[in-house]
Amino acid sequence: MLEQQTETQVPNGPAIYRTRKDVDIVQEAITYAMSAINEVWEGDSLAFWQSIDWSDVYCWMQEDVPLLAETIRKRDLEETFHRRFAEHIHLFEDAECIVARMKQSDVDPILASHGHESRLAAVKGYMNETSRSYTDHDKWRYGSGWDNEDDYAEEWKATKKKTVAGYGAFATETVAREILKLIESREPSTLDTNSDEGHHIFETNESCAIVEEMRRSLLSPSTCYVVGNRLLPPSLQDKSRETHYLAVRVADQWLDSPRLLGAADSLQKRFVRMADNKPPVSVFAIGINAVWLEARNGLDVFRRLRREIPILYVGSDKTVLVKHPYNHFFDLSKPWAVDTDTHSYEVTLQQFATPFADGTIVRPTLKTNFVNLSLS
Repeated sequence: MLEQQTETQVPNGPAIYRTRKDVDIVQEAITYAMSAINEVWEGDSLAFWQSIDWSDVYCWMQEDVPLLAETIRKRDLEETFHRRFAEHIHLFEDAECIVARMKQSDVDPILASHGHESRLAAVKGYMNETSRSYTDHDKWRYGSGWDNEDDYAEEWKATKKKTVAGYGAFATETVAREILKLIESREPSTLDTNSDEGHHIFETNESCAIVEEMRRSLLSPSTCYVVGNRLLPPSLQDKSRETHYLAVRVADQWLDSPRLLGAADSLQKRFVRMADNKPPVSVFAIGINAVWLEARNGLDVFRRLRREIPILYVGSDKTVLVKHPYNHFFDLSKPWAVDTDTHSYEVTLQQFATPFADGTIVRPTLKTNFVNLSLS
């Protein structure tokens, strides 16, 4: 059994984990994963939990708690971690599906209840009335572990200590709390569409080593630089919650119209035709199409970003930092866009050219090269 594995059987990994059982290490990884996911949680799409990619979470673990990630790898626990991780999020996926099917007439009585516990009781009442409660037998439906491994042992035993019966109560409580969280997050009074107004665009005439290098380099027109916070101009440091920033050289017309750069739009995926005799290139389009990034080389960058896409736009004299909106899992899981004008998956740069007041028309700048300086 997994619970019986000890350091004498699998001694690999950093010293601080050598006296830990495998089951405890996997549980610590699950605890980290759920915490990291909840930091980027969103309820707008109702597809957050369904679109989660466990490999992205493992990538974050390598950055945040590298010793734990190294131990998972050296003890060959990736498959176990992946399976238990999937078992955890099944219940949250259920909550999203239930909310997606709820009518406003189902939601109103819940929101009309006063206090968190009253609302939670109303959610459980709805689940019971619609036969969406759980029983102890459901743990076999949600677990895909070995016959001799109790995948949810710690969770439902903990509820037993609180005199609540078994897995069914644990699952019902988990799903009910997530349903209420989703409903409350989508309540009109909690939505603030202007909460970031004026706080996601930052301009400066300050320079720094990386900015000067980008202005001089002949590679900048086709290169996206990935930089750390301390490589930015001083006044732009610590403006984002991310540890990785994208830095791109763009036409000066964009720097003269920073609000255009900051136009809110989610990450888009496109196929762009560069020449008739060449296959189309898959790209990520951000904001108002100032920059398109080649997807094959850029995917690893977007996997590391979590809450927003901070881009430093560099011109001849000025730089602008824009924090673009980003729902990590949902945006990366979206299909490649179909262009409605051509009725195909292929578009051209000219189709998305932007006219400016001075009469110039600027096409999106396509970045095909990526240089990672974030560890410098």
